[in-house]
Amino acid sequence: MVSLVLLTVVVVAGAVTAADRPLPTAMAGWVAGLHRYLTLGVLGLLTIHIGAAVIDTYVDLAWSAVIVPFTGGYRPAGVGWGAVAIDALGLVALTSWLRPRLSRRGWHSMHWLAYVVAVAAVVFGLQQRGGFGLGRGKQQAVGNGFAAFGVGVDLRQRVVGPAQF
Repeated sequence: MVSLVLLTVVVVAGAVTAADRPLPTAMAGWVAGLHRYLTLGVLGLLTIHIGAAVIDTYVDLAWSAVIVPFTGGYRPAGVGWGAVAIDALGLVALTSWLRPRLSRRGWHSMHWLAYVVAVAAVVFGLQQRGGFGLGRGKQQAVGNGFAAFGVGVDLRQRVVGPAQF
């Protein structure tokens, strides 16, 4: 749940900073830093989460199921959506690392996968927790996450205008 909340903040901060029209200088640096460092935090937490899940003997989860979606023996739908999220997140992280060598258009096109990551991560969480049989607090957290994604997309549309490639 912590990773999902942090991922929500990362996606919203990224959507806000994706503007071609710059934010006020002080705010732009703060939001860009928040986006960058929380992304590293999410990657670290997910590495621990995935490593623990694969190493743990309670469930039979192979490394291949983490990378290749919907191939695992343990809860294939849930783990599959997690694999989709991890694969897309890996592509976004890789293109961010290679950003100086990519065209702005290529980097920006790949960064749209962040929205795939967000949706797949929420579906993964719902699948692993038995669907919508969540407690009230977790239902609110998921609802707040979707609302935050919506606010981020809305802010981006207001600041930048329709998506331009």
